Amino acid sequence: MFNVKLAPIPCPERAIGFEVENAIKLPKLRSLVAADLVGDVEVVGRRGGWVIRVTTGEASPPLLAAATGAIRVFTTSDSAIQQLIRLGITRFQVIADEYESGTLRAARPDRAAVLKQQAEYDAWLKAKLDVVDAAMAAGAEAMFPSDEGRRRVQERLAHYKAGRHKG
Repeated sequence: MFNVKLAPIPCPERAIGFEVENAIKLPKLRSLVAADLVGDVEVVGRRGGWVIRVTTGEASPPLLAAATGAIRVFTTSDSAIQQLIRLGITRFQVIADEYESGTLRAARPDRAAVLKQQAEYDAWLKAKLDVVDAAMAAGAEAMFPSDEGRRRVQERLAHYKAGRHKG
């Protein structure tokens, strides 16, 4: 057996000032709303996002959690408000005292490179297709039904396998 000390994993919930243990998942909140056991509801702004805090009679009001159990952080106050309206909660406070604009996720330069490559490929493919479309419109190229195309490909393959090609 090894004696290993693991480094602590950064917790994004602590970064916005709340503990994960103080959370309530959506199904439980729905049942509390249906039973009319929800008191004050607040949409609270923090660094990079918004959380929903619900008074349910517990010592400290729980925060809305995602299905994973992590605190649900909304990127805009509008998305948090829409979630409350879907739950049937139409009266709540918005507290933006500590709100700081920012991103919740780290930048992904690798994604930017992939998107750039995809855009370049799309432009290349469109140019190729435009050339084929122009050739077909001019009558220089013809379109064949799929069975005719397969037959032509089979003929070419047989020709190459027989060694009658130049090259």
